[in-house]
Amino acid sequence: MALSIIIWTMILTGLVGGIVNYLMPSNKVEGAPGTKKQGWGESIGLGIGATLLVPLFLEIAQSKLLDRIHPGYELVYTGATVVENFNGSSESGVETDSAAVSTDPIDSAATGDVGSPPERPTLVRGDENDLDQPAPLKNYLLYAAYCFLAATAGYRFIANISNSVLKEKELEEAKSDLAAKEEEKKQLELINTAVARELELKKQQGVLQMQQEERRAQTRVISESGSNSTIPVLPPITNMDDPQKGRFGGLSSRNNRALKAKVAPSNLPDFYAVTIWVESEDPINSPLTDEVFFYLHDSFSPSLYSVTPNKFRNGKAMDDEILSYGAFTVGAITDNGATMLELDLALQPEFPKQFRES
Repeated sequence: MALSIIIWTMILTGLVGGIVNYLMPSNKVEGAPGTKKQGWGESIGLGIGATLLVPLFLEIAQSKLLDRIHPGYELVYTGATVVENFNGSSESGVETDSAAVSTDPIDSAATGDVGSPPERPTLVRGDENDLDQPAPLKNYLLYAAYCFLAATAGYRFIANISNSVLKEKELEEAKSDLAAKEEEKKQLELINTAVARELELKKQQGVLQMQQEERRAQTRVISESGSNSTIPVLPPITNMDDPQKGRFGGLSSRNNRALKAKVAPSNLPDFYAVTIWVESEDPINSPLTDEVFFYLHDSFSPSLYSVTPNKFRNGKAMDDEILSYGAFTVGAITDNGATMLELDLALQPEFPKQFRES
């Protein structure tokens, strides 16, 4: 399609469409006969302006109507070039004088010699790629119809095209934002995974360090007590908030031995006085005669200590000097490592609620 024809089509259809828009009933003001919403000039201006947006409308609609547009037509001179053979005849079969035959039209015109046939002016398309496939007349008629509809609609067409462009832009921005958010989400997931792995590694390192410190403390306590007691190797720590939980079998009574506790308010606000002890459940037949090792939360210092038989009170291994603001699990080992006891203070309903939930 020629660009010049397209431009004239837009101008003429914009003019005609603007006139039609001016004469349409929708342009009349209700209750005021003879009064128009838009004047002649405004209607025609909007009509021509609307036709200028038709290419954008076709692009939005993904139409291929204007894909083969070209600048227009140009005048090209063409003609046959006659080349003389050695026998004095031309390649085209026309006999010529064996005298010099000029193939240059300018030289032939200047000297009067017999030369090539005169060049003929020919009107061809400006787009060389479109020469073999001329645009059908239907394309021009369709384009003129689009322009006429746009000009007739006037401002409504302009507004619709503007809204379409803005909505498309907003949609692209929304897609771009969504893609950016998805990428950010993936990055956050990767970061969270890395952080979780690092925390788990630090947790494992902390557990290993606590277990090493515990073994050193056991050795120190046994050495300080001067006893020959044996402490079994405990299972690994699985609860960082309550390290002793689950490491002593979960029972507070075993082998005629019982681990018990008492909790009462202390003189310090929000702190409680905790007393723990191990006693024999059959003092006559199975008295407690071996050293008792107590394991507390690692926030206490010391968190591991022992009570030797010479410090028993009424046959009980007791500690009544513990101050705590919350519950924890107590572990105990006696009978030279043969008896392991465990008591979770948070599960004892007789203790204060604030203590159990802290």
